[in-house]
Amino acid sequence: MTAKKINVIGYRDIAAKLGVSVKYIHNLASTGEMSDPDFPQPTTPEWMRSPGFDEDDVDRWIALRAARAQRGKSGRPPALGYTRIQVSPDVNKKILQRIRKAGTFREFTELAGISDQALRTRFTGRTRWRSVELEAFATRLNTTVDELTAEPLAGELDVD
Repeated sequence: MTAKKINVIGYRDIAAKLGVSVKYIHNLASTGEMSDPDFPQPTTPEWMRSPGFDEDDVDRWIALRAARAQRGKSGRPPALGYTRIQVSPDVNKKILQRIRKAGTFREFTELAGISDQALRTRFTGRTRWRSVELEAFATRLNTTVDELTAEPLAGELDVD
């Protein structure tokens, strides 16, 4: 009987597959608050210094995450199948103001399934919005994505 040959990948490879940060993958693999109990168990060969994972196990886990997100059981949007949207600084400011008026910043980070820092990078323009994040925010704010991402009208933004 032949042993199954596995392709071992690391945190960086998993992050690249999902389009997220390596830190986020570390959090999912940990036992802390942000961990995912379904995250694959390491299968680290002796020659690797960091944990390694069977790529087939990782691919099954990614498919499970996507299915869970489609059923609404995960705040995090699926890693594949979303688009990124770049908005102007004025639109980011408008979205931030609407969030502050409607609820807590933490509520919206949980709604988007991202960290506080990740949400802040969207407001600075360093990271583009995921379409599913804007859809979730628009629903929570009782509006549409088109209205939420429209350029603000003159005088619509509060002056700091």
